Amino acid sequence: MIIKPFTAKLFMLIFCFYSNISYSAISNTQKLDDSLHKHQANPQIIAAVPNFFPPFYYTDTEGVPYGMGIEVLNEIDHQAGYLTRFIIKKSWADVFKAVESGEAQVIPNLGITEERKKHYFFSKAYAKTDITVFTRLNNTIKSEAALTNLHIGVVKKNIGKKIAVQKKYKNIHVFDSINLSFKALTENKIDAIIYPKLIIEAAAEKLNIEHQVYDTNITLKTIHR
Repeated sequence: MIIKPFTAKLFMLIFCFYSNISYSAISNTQKLDDSLHKHQANPQIIAAVPNFFPPFYYTDTEGVPYGMGIEVLNEIDHQAGYLTRFIIKKSWADVFKAVESGEAQVIPNLGITEERKKHYFFSKAYAKTDITVFTRLNNTIKSEAALTNLHIGVVKKNIGKKIAVQKKYKNIHVFDSINLSFKALTENKIDAIIYPKLIIEAAAEKLNIEHQVYDTNITLKTIHR
């Protein structure tokens, strides 16, 4: 597949993959590396990814991205005979800016919302996750109504922010990244975080943060493509 430059400022291609492709999709790393090396002269696709968004994106100590989203896109490249160059951004806001400015053309994994569908082209969906309430292990939330007066953390450009605004929560704190919202939660500056369940639980496990997830009626479905 040849990716041509987009003329529309807010269009991007989101690669899809099927659920039977897992972390072990690349069975022969050396063979893949050799194959990709041969395609260096081909037109490259530039993908923007956040530096931390488990289980889809991580960044190692040398600044190299890895994770489920990276492996799948690399496998697609291998099958198609092309090579994607990844650029790492500190936040989702910066990822979107990279696409909007033309610095990048692809985001390998992105949750689908009705608002985003107005601006971006998505592939077929491959995964679903709930949006949930994440709080400290020693914190007790007895009902959804209790969230109204609590200090709620959300992440910029994430659907959790939209939900908090729609619910008219009085104390909404917006952070640039999930890491910063975790920091505020552990320092007791906020009481809970609204975020996609799959991602926030994987991130908490990676960062060894003790927590509990409170499933309420605000739970929605977000689809990743």
